[in-house]
Amino acid sequence: MRTRGTLPVLVVLWCSAAAATGVSVAAAGAEWGVRSAARVPSAEAEKSVAAVASVWPVCPYNASVPLEQLLNQEQLLFATFAADSDFDSEVKYSYCSTSTVFYEGDIFLDGLQPWSPAVQPAPGADLRYVYDGVERWQDGVIPYVINMTRNVETTEYLMELLENETATAYRPRCVHFRPYQPGDTDHVFITDQYPCSFSAVGRRGGRQILNMGDNLSGKLGQILHLLMHVLGFWHENNRPGRSATMSVAYENISDGYACYFQEYTESQSDTQYLPYDIWSITHATTNMLAKTRGAQTLVPRNPYINDTVKGRL
Repeated sequence: MRTRGTLPVLVVLWCSAAAATGVSVAAAGAEWGVRSAARVPSAEAEKSVAAVASVWPVCPYNASVPLEQLLNQEQLLFATFAADSDFDSEVKYSYCSTSTVFYEGDIFLDGLQPWSPAVQPAPGADLRYVYDGVERWQDGVIPYVINMTRNVETTEYLMELLENETATAYRPRCVHFRPYQPGDTDHVFITDQYPCSFSAVGRRGGRQILNMGDNLSGKLGQILHLLMHVLGFWHENNRPGRSATMSVAYENISDGYACYFQEYTESQSDTQYLPYDIWSITHATTNMLAKTRGAQTLVPRNPYINDTVKGRL
């Protein structure tokens, strides 16, 4: 894992300005992104891709689809895939990595238009806590309920990590995760009951679900990635500046998923004047939605960096 010092800076900027793109890892664990191309046979990955292509056309993506419908669709795809495989934990990992009904793989949009500053905030939203359509948590406080069979201690550790790493003399508590209390209307319900991982971006109002699916495998960086979505951060790999750092191998992208590789413009996003960060915790893997596990869909233009990150991001 790369350890960088930009996590406190960027999230503190978020506290005072906006929810924007991703952040780099700061002491989050040694093997956050290790993904071996040999773990799942390509034939198994291709089965999951075929299941999605036949049942769920994803481009263009409909941001207004309710969560229940997405979960029902995911269960259907999951069952279709399971019928054609031995469906052990490695195959589940392959399914969630190569097939998804969620935007860009793990985002439940809940009506939010990605990276769009023109989005109107939810009715009754406090405009002091809204930016680019993403609603921030009031005073940085995120109430939560954990209802999981695994990863509980890891999740609580990473919540504390985010609090500590974003603390400054100016603002000792930039963000604060605390257990749900009676009277909390908006809160995050953290569960692991669904096959694949997903979260909404920012505060959506009422109870919102963060699901830690079978594809997490207890990796610290992947759990931290989902928590960053809760805070209001999008994926780094779609922000402006990507084309100078990464190329997209469209020939390796699973059929129907090319829209997830759109690079947004400066007018559509807030980058907080920070450069593109290939080491961001919210950056996708280089084999994101690939036809086969070993293929790259996102390729760093620097050969040295490519050799370093291939299979890790």
